[in-house]
Amino acid sequence: MEKKDNLGKFVRLLRTFPKKSYFIIGIVCTVFISITSIITSYIIKEFLDAAVNRDMALFKHTVYLGAAIFIIDTVLVYFKNRLYGTYTESGVTRLRQLIAEKIACISFNKLEEKHSGDYVSRATNDINKIKTFLSTTVSEMISIPLSAIGALIYLCILNWKLTIISLILTPILIIGASILSAPIGKISKELQEKLGKVNSIVQDVIGGIEICKAYNLEESLGKKHDDAVNDSVVSGRRLAKTMSVLESFSLILGIIPFFTTFIIGGYWAIEGTMTVGSLLAFINLLNYLTHPISYFPRLMGELKSNLAAVDRVFEIIDEVEERKYGSNFDIVRASNMISFNNVAFSYPDSEDTVLNGLSFTIKNGESVALVGPSGGGKSTIINLLLGYYDNYYGEIKVGDKEIRQWNLGSLRNISALVSQDTYLFPETIRENISYGKINAENEELIYAAKSANADGFVNEFEKGYETVVGQLGNTLSGGQKQRLSIARAILKDAPILLLDEATSALDTESEALVQEALEDFIKNKTSLVIAHRLSTIKNVDRILVLKDGKIVEEGSHEELLELNGVYTELYNKQLKNQELTLRKEVV
Repeated sequence: MEKKDNLGKFVRLLRTFPKKSYFIIGIVCTVFISITSIITSYIIKEFLDAAVNRDMALFKHTVYLGAAIFIIDTVLVYFKNRLYGTYTESGVTRLRQLIAEKIACISFNKLEEKHSGDYVSRATNDINKIKTFLSTTVSEMISIPLSAIGALIYLCILNWKLTIISLILTPILIIGASILSAPIGKISKELQEKLGKVNSIVQDVIGGIEICKAYNLEESLGKKHDDAVNDSVVSGRRLAKTMSVLESFSLILGIIPFFTTFIIGGYWAIEGTMTVGSLLAFINLLNYLTHPISYFPRLMGELKSNLAAVDRVFEIIDEVEERKYGSNFDIVRASNMISFNNVAFSYPDSEDTVLNGLSFTIKNGESVALVGPSGGGKSTIINLLLGYYDNYYGEIKVGDKEIRQWNLGSLRNISALVSQDTYLFPETIRENISYGKINAENEELIYAAKSANADGFVNEFEKGYETVVGQLGNTLSGGQKQRLSIARAILKDAPILLLDEATSALDTESEALVQEALEDFIKNKTSLVIAHRLSTIKNVDRILVLKDGKIVEEGSHEELLELNGVYTELYNKQLKNQELTLRKEVV
C-alpha cells in the first residue's frame, strides 16, 4: 500500500512539472550512459588481453573504440545534466507558483491552522529537497538499476559461476535494507515539520522585533527558539542514526563480493580458467552491482525523505480553496446595501459564540458606526462582509443578495477596507497606494494621498512616492502607515467603505484632517465604521451599539446619550480617560 502511495506521489509530481519532453530525453540519455558504462568494462577486458597477448591490431581497435565511447559519454552527460537541470528548475518554479496561488486562495479558517513560518518552510526547505530529488536522485534511480542489469548480464557471460558466488548475499541485503529504511519517511517528515516551527519562531521575532526589544524578550524568545531547534536536532539525530546504520550495513555486505572475487577469481586466473583481462573486467563490472547494493539503503532513505517533502508541498496545493462560484450583482439600485438577519457565528475550532442572533440593516448611501466593548464582534462583522468565513447561521445580504450567492472577487471589488492592523508591502509608497486601483493614473494616486493627508509627509522623503517603506512598513510611523492605507481605500473608490479603527494610529491633528477627508469621501457611499474614539463618529447617520454579539442600542449620538445605557457608559469612560491624560500633561 505504501509503495503504491509513494508511486502515486512521484507520478503526480512528474505530471505537475512542465517541459516533460526534457525529462524523457534526459531518461534516454541516462539509459545510453548506462550502456556505455558496461561497454567500458568490455574495452578494459579487450585492452588488457591485447596487451598481455601483444596483439597490436586488437590494441589499436580497443583504443579507437575507447576514445569514441569517451566522446559519446561526455556528450550524453552534458545533455543529461542540462535537460534535467532545465526540467527541474522549470518544475520547481511551477511548484512555487502553485503554492503562492494556493495560499492566496485558501479559505481563512484553513489558512489560520498553520503558522506562516510553516508555509515558508514548505515553500523553501521542502521545495529544495524536491529539486535535489529530481535533479539527482531520480537520475540515479534510473541509471543504477540499468547499469546493474547490464553488468549482471555481462558478468554471467564472463563467468556465471563466479557471479553467483559473489552475489549470494544480495537478497539478504535488500530485505535488511527495506526493513531498516522503513521509518525514514516518517522521521524525515517529522524533521521538516519541526524545522517549519523553527522558521515560525524566527519570523515572529523579526516581525515583532520592536516588542521583543521593548519588553526584553530576547532571552525568553531565544530559549523558545533554542528549544525548538533542540527538538528538531533530536529528530535530525534519529534520522542520521537510521541512515548511518543503513550505510554501515550496506558497506559491509558491499565489500564481501570483492573479497570473494579477488580470492576465487585470482585463483582461477592463476590456473588459466580466466584471463587477466576478464578478471579485471569482472572486478570493474562488479562495482556496478556492489555500488547499487551498498547505495540501495541510502537511496531508499533519500527517496522516502524526498517523498515526505513532496507530500508536505502537495498538502498545501490540495488545501481547500475559497469558493469560486457565484454571481456579480448590480448594487446601484439596491435599497438596503447591508443587512444581517439573526446571524450567529463562531470561529472555527472555537466554542465561543461571537455573534448571537445579530440583526441590523444599512441602507444604500447610509453611514453607520459600530461601537461597543472590546470582543463584542465588531471586526467579525467586517470579516463576514468580505466573505472570509461562510460557516455562519442566519442571513447576510449585500445589495439585497445573500453573500453566499456572490462571487467572492466581485463582492470584495465593491468594498474598500481600512483595517486597524495596517499592512504595507515592502515596496514603494506609490506601489502600496496603487494596490487600491491597479494602473491608476498618477493624478488619481496623488489626489488619494492628499485626501488622506499623506502627500505632505511623502514629499518630505528624498525619493517621494518612490520611497521603499521596508519590511512591514517599519520605516514609517504608525500614523503614516495608516494614512497610506486610507489613501489606498480612497483610490479604490468602492461603493462600500469599511473602516475598522481607521484613525486609531493617528495623532489628534492628523485624525482631524483625515476625518474631514473621510467625511467628504464617504458622501454617496455606504459606510460601516468601527470606532474606538466615539468623538470621531458624531456625524454618522446612525450608531449601533454591539454587546455580546447583539445590537443592544441604536440611534444618533445625542439619542444614545439620553438612553443612559451602554453607549453612555463607554462615552463617560473615554471622557474620564481624556481628563486624566490632560491632568498628567498639565502636571
